Amino acid sequence: MRVVAAKEVSEGGIVLTGGAIEAPAEAVIVSLGPGAHGKYAAGDTVIYPKYAGTEITFDGEPLLVVKASEIIGVVVPAEPMAQAGVR
Repeated sequence: MRVVAAKEVSEGGIVLTGGAIEAPAEAVIVSLGPGAHGKYAAGDTVIYPKYAGTEITFDGEPLLVVKASEIIGVVVPAEPMAQAGVR
């Protein structure tokens, strides 16, 4: 998974520095192992626990390897949710 960068500015416009920036809990799935197909797909944005997985570097890119059971949920864009009648 490719980790989504943490926000450096709060919702209220306050610039966050150093320890004030929380570790990101969102990542985009780059590839799946043989047991994870069907529930998740490459390109899905998912939420995971703060200390889940193992950080690796592959082809110079930092990635996070996690078990499918560690993924909390999939982030669904607002537009498809609105089309489904979810508010």
